[in-house]
Order: sequence, then C-alpha cells, then structure tokens
Amino acid sequence: MTGQDWLTVEAAAQRLGVSQDAVRSRIKRGTLPAIRRASRVFVVLPRAVEPPSATASAATNPATNPAASPTASPTANSTANSAANPMLERLGRLADERQRQIAALRSERDRLAEQVTRQQQLLEREQRLRERLQDHLERLSQGLSSALPEAASDDPVETADQLWRRLERQVRRLNQTDTTET
Repeated sequence: MTGQDWLTVEAAAQRLGVSQDAVRSRIKRGTLPAIRRASRVFVVLPRAVEPPSATASAATNPATNPAASPTASPTANSTANSAANPMLERLGRLADERQRQIAALRSERDRLAEQVTRQQQLLEREQRLRERLQDHLERLSQGLSSALPEAASDDPVETADQLWRRLERQVRRLNQTDTTET
C-alpha cells in the first residue's frame, strides 16, 4: 500500500522514533512536510506497511487519517500534495541541474579526449619526422666525410656548418679571381 498519512505531531514522533520537539524543529526547518488544518498541525508521512488489522483501524481513525474525518474533503488531500510539492519541485530542479552539469562535463571530457588524441597523433608525426631527419643527417655526414676526409666529425651539424663555410670561402675565391682577371 502506498500513499500518505496525516499524523499529529505526537503520532509522527512515535512513528519516526524521535521527540515531539524534534518533529516540530523539522517542520520549522522545512525538512518534514506538514499541514495546518483546523488549528491543528498534521505531519505528512508516507504510509507505512502495516498488518491488515492495523490498516483497517487506521483508515477509520481521524487522529491518524484525517481523510476519515467528516470534515476532510478532497481538497485536503490536494493540500497535502501541495505541501510536499515544493520540496519535490526543488528536488526535481536540483536533479535537472545536476543532469545538465553531468552532460556538460561529459561533453568537456569528450572534447578533451579528442584533443589528447590529436596531440598524440601530432607527437607521433613529429617523432617520425625527427627519425627521417636524423637518417638524412647521417647519410649527409657519411657523404661529407667520404668527400672531405679532413672535415670528418662526429657531429653532423658541425660538419654541415664546416662544409658551408668551406663552400662560402671557395665562392669568395672564385669571385676574387673573376674580378682580378677582368
């Protein structure tokens, strides 16, 4: 059986296993839904599963079930629902907000994962290019050392620099001889 029970403060305290003052404090804080009806305060709690004999007596007892009271009306039940609705609406809004945050975080995670994948691809490409460049430098160094045995060096960059300086000197010499012959 599901539904709601309207209980007096005393009955709610007994069902919850707390003092009446604790129930009143929860009502004031808004953590326990309550309704004021005919200058009495009723606490709205989910209907507890009870043995069939207890259910029958509770259904006809106005103290625990105001709907059994001759003064209770269909609007009394809607009043109980409206008292619980603000809390349910607030929880619904919070749940919706959390769902939006989760969706935004998932989207951000996916975007970052794609960015990491692109970065890894770029790093792998750069590594392949470096390996190719290193291979070319080694071949150039070997060719240079065979062409210019006196310019042989362990550092291919240094060898290339020496070769360029040597070529520049030869070009200057050629330019000088051309200008002196004319």
